[in-house]
Amino acid sequence: APTPDIVHAARHPYTHGLLASIPTLETRGRDLFQIPGATPSLLEMPEGCPFRTRCYRASPQCVQAPFMREGAPQHEASCWHSGVAA
Repeated sequence: APTPDIVHAARHPYTHGLLASIPTLETRGRDLFQIPGATPSLLEMPEGCPFRTRCYRASPQCVQAPFMREGAPQHEASCWHSGVAA
């Protein structure tokens, strides 16, 4: 997706987490959002969605590999929950 679409209307939960961890003037003095867990080894990726072990929206369905789906024109995400609001 075009950068403004990703920043203002992220579709993937991991992208939401990354954007929420960026410091701003409004977050000064407060703890930033942290994506839980550790990045998995590329040699030992989890089954299904590679982000499921660190995702706040992970569900049993995430054990199956998600497919790429379009949430808006030119804005795709490979996530079972990409259509769900943050």
